[in-house]
Amino acid sequence: YEMKPDSMADLVAGINYGERLFIAKLDKPSFVNQRLVSFIKTIPELDTDLIHALLNSILGLFFIEALGFGRALGALDLSSARLREGLKILNPNLLKPDQVEQIKDAFHPISIRNVLPLLDELKNEDRRNFDEVVLNCFGITEYWEQIEQSLSWLHRRRCSP
Repeated sequence: YEMKPDSMADLVAGINYGERLFIAKLDKPSFVNQRLVSFIKTIPELDTDLIHALLNSILGLFFIEALGFGRALGALDLSSARLREGLKILNPNLLKPDQVEQIKDAFHPISIRNVLPLLDELKNEDRRNFDEVVLNCFGITEYWEQIEQSLSWLHRRRCSP
């Protein structure tokens, strides 16, 4: 994926997240304004639904939160350059086809509902199921508690007055 302001976006990220933290998938590729960062598919065979899910996994959210810094009123200050140069994602090439389907199936309930404030989101049953599936598929379930604690700490620190 490549982020350019003059192209049609497949996925978008905010540059000033508040309490809710997520990457959005557009129904169809669209132009976006300067308040969003565009993710444009550059490798045709990449599965956009899988990438969308992985970016919204607990690790994906941790990577986003860790890239920014708190700004007034708890806003996460990000830039397209910071996202382009520093955003990480779990490697989809490490997954078997059945694992890809497991992840996409587990993400579906999250993708069709409103995103909750992050600390509530992390407690939600469909979110916990999704994160368990993702971490299990990558063989890193034992790090779940550490990832969750680190993400929650970063988020609370940013959002505290």
